[in-house]
Amino acid sequence: MKRLMPALILIFFQVSSTVECNAQSYVLVGDSMMYGFDNFLYMLPQDTINLGLTMSVSSYVVQVAGSASASKPKAIFIETGVNDIGKNSFEQLSANYDLALQTIQDVSPQTKVYVNAIFPSNFVDFPKSYDFTNSTVKTYNQEISRIVSLHPNTTFLDFTQQFSDVLGNLRKELSSDGLHLNRAGYELWSSLLKPYF
Repeated sequence: MKRLMPALILIFFQVSSTVECNAQSYVLVGDSMMYGFDNFLYMLPQDTINLGLTMSVSSYVVQVAGSASASKPKAIFIETGVNDIGKNSFEQLSANYDLALQTIQDVSPQTKVYVNAIFPSNFVDFPKSYDFTNSTVKTYNQEISRIVSLHPNTTFLDFTQQFSDVLGNLRKELSSDGLHLNRAGYELWSSLLKPYF
């Protein structure tokens, strides 16, 4: 899997209209969840480029959508939204997703786009350091799913059930802090993504 250093991503986009990929490549775009795949490169196909950026919000996906799709990759995987909660309005998240998906569609209509649901959190087994609930996550996911349904060649991937315990929280064994995934979490996620590569 190829990696573009986060600090250099925007500079790279200023001097090149495309990401270094081709019609057989896969591109990951999103927040720290996507970024975390860097620690588990062996779990994804070799011809995968990771543009995940830690601490980013949905506006980042808008910023890179054009460049990520300019080389006509086989598929783009998007996962973002949890950092928007409490920072951006519900309407802004919705607008950002709509614009990013429309940009990809306009630039590379044949590219398949897979949008991952925001994962549940677990502040029962871990100290609560974030000001949101899984009820909020569910509401955001419903809106993301609605936006996805408006765009052709775009699929909403909801793995919430596989990642949740009986109370609807992120399974304790899949995380080290109640929000981010650990190795077991990425192993599960990559296995669920495998049919789409």
